[in-house]
Amino acid sequence: MDALRPTSRRRSDARATLEGHGDAWLATASRTGTPHLIAVSQAWDGREIVIATRSASRTARNLDE
Repeated sequence: MDALRPTSRRRSDARATLEGHGDAWLATASRTGTPHLIAVSQAWDGREIVIATRSASRTARNLDE
């Protein structure tokens, strides 16, 4: 088994992903634990991530719970 990446490497990898991609996978779960996964568009300004989905979607409901 490979050694785990150090925190600094994980942080730089995550930052590179946020800076380089407009699409991401978003996983949520209902209160009862039912999982839901969707592809979303995302934007990152270096401080905050903005993700857009329809307000009536299961993902939006899960995030609102």
